Amino acid sequence: MTKERALELRVNILKELEEFLKGKIYVEIFVNLGRTYLLAIEGFEVFLPKRTRIIYAQGKIGQKMKEMKNWLLKIDKKSQNGRKDKKNQRQIHTTVD
Repeated sequence: MTKERALELRVNILKELEEFLKGKIYVEIFVNLGRTYLLAIEGFEVFLPKRTRIIYAQGKIGQKMKEMKNWLLKIDKKSQNGRKDKKNQRQIHTTVD
């Protein structure tokens, strides 16, 4: 994609992102795009709560992929821990009743 095309598409992409993000709350968003593609989403942060952390992948493609993999693994680990915690809470709750 050219810079010109990214800027041309930006208005419509931002409208789509605004609609997609409306009413949703994210703790973190990981963005893995090249410089030209970033131009197409520039400004999307305004559609997010201020407390949402936006992480932009840095470096060349290999480094970006490594960062994204690490981020996904971190989310998976948190998700698994959350399920364990909820399971324990349910077990504790049923024994108390």
